[in-house]
Amino acid sequence: MDSFLVCRLRAKEENEIVSLIDQHALHERIRLEELWKGMLAVFDCIILSVLILKRALGIRDGHGWLRPGLVIPSLQVELPVDLLFQVSQFEEQFLRLGLQFSLNEKAMSVTHVPFVLKDKHLRDLDRNSLRNDISVFVQEAIQIFTEASAVAPIVPPIIMDWVATAACRGAIMFGDKIPEAEVGQFLTAGQRTSLPFQCAHGRPSMLPVAVLLPPSERCQVR
Repeated sequence: MDSFLVCRLRAKEENEIVSLIDQHALHERIRLEELWKGMLAVFDCIILSVLILKRALGIRDGHGWLRPGLVIPSLQVELPVDLLFQVSQFEEQFLRLGLQFSLNEKAMSVTHVPFVLKDKHLRDLDRNSLRNDISVFVQEAIQIFTEASAVAPIVPPIIMDWVATAACRGAIMFGDKIPEAEVGQFLTAGQRTSLPFQCAHGRPSMLPVAVLLPPSERCQVR
């Protein structure tokens, strides 16, 4: 039972609800939002051109841009000619997503990638794997740029998926116990997240099991 916390929750004037909280799932959500804050490079000054790009990327006001990570030496990523042409049309948008490069007739020479991609490959230092991820990232990003709809994702799925995976790997494991003195702080951190009822992958983090009636409505035991 160390994997769950039993809590009494109250929503405004409603009755209290006894819920089981999956501590791994809630910690995953906490870590997800902390990781995103570290991946974003927030600009203090917002000018008109930035606002236009935000709308094109589906990024709401108040969100930052993806922080870039330096690639040494630069990485050559070969792409089809038609895709290279599309890339050339969206250089500013890619810059806001942390991808910096120069183009030639056959490839893009990448000098910076979104920090989250660099972080993903720090341990294995597999440049071929990074090259493949950049290719996927570029294709997903172009799809976002060309759709430019109100429901478009903020960043390409490959980025979102890896951040969710990192959040999961660093969360408290099943069977581990949170020290009793830290439970209150843990629940408060979860309450402050944007979606405390979902883990990083969208699964529920808590399950209501009973509704507690007000004392006046409870049966009196004599």
